[in-house]
Amino acid sequence: SSISQGLLAMVRDSIQVLALAGLAFALDPVLGLVGLVAFPPIAVLIIRIGGRLRARSAQVHRDFGEMSRTVDETVSGLPVIRGFGAQELMTGRFLNRNRGLLNSKLKTIILKAVSSPLNEIMGAAALALTLLFIAVTNQTIRSVQSSTASP
Repeated sequence: SSISQGLLAMVRDSIQVLALAGLAFALDPVLGLVGLVAFPPIAVLIIRIGGRLRARSAQVHRDFGEMSRTVDETVSGLPVIRGFGAQELMTGRFLNRNRGLLNSKLKTIILKAVSSPLNEIMGAAALALTLLFIAVTNQTIRSVQSSTASP
């Protein structure tokens, strides 16, 4: 079932994260510590963006359902609407629902447009900081080696 698959994926991913963290610490403890400190805030940010995207998508679906319901009610009650002269009222309802759907969709599109570059910027920053750390570490090692090599 989907619940057991979800649990299996969660356990598998947790084991994978722990194994990779252990490998990072085994290869370079300082860089592993930097990763351990930097990873949680980035993960929280990505999780929050994903949650907001899911919430926005759900809102778009609800708004679309409301609009569909309004159209269905209008079409099925057209003789009554005409009989009571309520065309303007129903047009207003439709326009309000349509405006709500448009706003929800636009917010979703903006969030999606921002999230992808933001993830790329975070990845590039992490790579840049890693390379900077390596460069500083190598420079320090060279300085120590040159000072100990010359009498």
